[in-house]
Amino acid sequence: MRHSGGIPPLGISIWFFLAGAASFSRPLSAGEAIRLEYRFPAPEASRGKAFDAIRMEGLSLVGREACPLLPKRLGRILLPRGATLESISVEPADARVLPGRFLLAPAPRALAPGEAGSSDEPELDAAVYNSPGPYPESPIETLGVGRKHGRRIVLLSLSPLRYYPASGRVEYFEALTVEVRTRPEEPEEERSVRFAPRWAAAELAEGVDNPEEADENRYQTVYAAGPGAVAASTAGIVP
Repeated sequence: MRHSGGIPPLGISIWFFLAGAASFSRPLSAGEAIRLEYRFPAPEASRGKAFDAIRMEGLSLVGREACPLLPKRLGRILLPRGATLESISVEPADARVLPGRFLLAPAPRALAPGEAGSSDEPELDAAVYNSPGPYPESPIETLGVGRKHGRRIVLLSLSPLRYYPASGRVEYFEALTVEVRTRPEEPEEERSVRFAPRWAAAELAEGVDNPEEADENRYQTVYAAGPGAVAASTAGIVP
């Protein structure tokens, strides 16, 4: 992931060649923009008797009930200390067309506890499968903003595949550049903590796409704590 702020990044970028990975640089401050570039491998298509499937290495097939299953990955973006989410935008790059026409399999209906699966034909969402597309309309979906060790983490669903159901056309992006704009937290939004354990930065770094933002040397002081304050919750918010 390429990570930069409002000025050119400092230091040497480190590149990874895992699915959805790229480069990163330095920690930011509240109010700056975070830019991460996610790169994706070429998709692989498989034909079935009734439906087709398209997979991308390192991504999971995900879909809403009766809607096409698409390869997606979860994005986890750590915000700077004292920052909250302002807006998110995405710039797709290097669009490619997958040869052929496809009828992508729908996501199955969720079963109630103890309910047996059905051998009936899977249901199709007619509004989606009869539409000209593209599906999804946007390659990113904001799932929410959580907290870990007093820091905000933006959770995104990244979908590099673009499907046109009525024609069966499939396109994919080799890269998605996500820009997250932040603003300083309001005083009432801040969570006062007495200390931030040194191991918290390492634990944060392991679970996000911009691990340099967890740099423990950058954040020596946290919000002033009142009497009886305790450390921020260490409960995980990401699987």
